Amino acid sequence: MLENQNGNKKALPHFRFTRWDGAAAALVVILALFLLFRPAPEEGTFCVLTWDGGEKVLSFAEPETLTLESRGITLTVTVSEDGVSVTEADCPDGICQKTGVIRHRGEIIVCIPANVIIRIPGETEEDFIAG
Repeated sequence: MLENQNGNKKALPHFRFTRWDGAAAALVVILALFLLFRPAPEEGTFCVLTWDGGEKVLSFAEPETLTLESRGITLTVTVSEDGVSVTEADCPDGICQKTGVIRHRGEIIVCIPANVIIRIPGETEEDFIAG
């Protein structure tokens, strides 16, 4: 019981648990379990670097640092056993650098101003279809 400003006692509103509340709770539990037990992405063994001037396949087993110029922008791409990353870029936004190291199949780094794509191929190329 609650007491209002006039001193009158008032009952708390009664809340009922409906079947829709139960369905929503079940959905949340199912989604949580799916996210918890989904398989980890497979690690790739190589990446594909594509730019205006061509395409190159780089193996993670052979560490390498490349300096790439495309559309007047210079990128430094570093490949190591840990994965691939853009370590330096003189593009205006630097999002390709902020992506960090990628290593798993289906991951991708894109530098739109330089028209550079670094991807780790998945099981099928359908992994890369967007919208």
